[in-house]
Amino acid sequence: MTERPPAAVVALPGGHWRAFIAPCALHLRHYDEHKPVWAVGIERLSDDRWLAGASYFRNSFGQPCACLHLGEQYEHLAGVQALFLQWSAGLMYSCRGRFKSEVPLNSHGFSPGA
Repeated sequence: MTERPPAAVVALPGGHWRAFIAPCALHLRHYDEHKPVWAVGIERLSDDRWLAGASYFRNSFGQPCACLHLGEQYEHLAGVQALFLQWSAGLMYSCRGRFKSEVPLNSHGFSPGA
């Protein structure tokens, strides 16, 4: 019996692509200015478990945002094939205007992200 990848994964030689969607987000603190948050993105995961990706999202203040990231994935945690840990970091274009101080190291909307 062969294993099939999940529907959102396209297997290719040398790795695979993944698409993702986040239809909402939870806030740790509530502010009256908060708007609904959503995100869509795509990642390329190589056979050596390194990844690169991009996402487009709306931040907590209703502003359109984007992020380019690189990272790594660790598979089969605790011996469970479907369990993995992933980290990524990159460049984010996010909070601008009166919300620019909401993101550390923000310069004209650009900041590091992790």
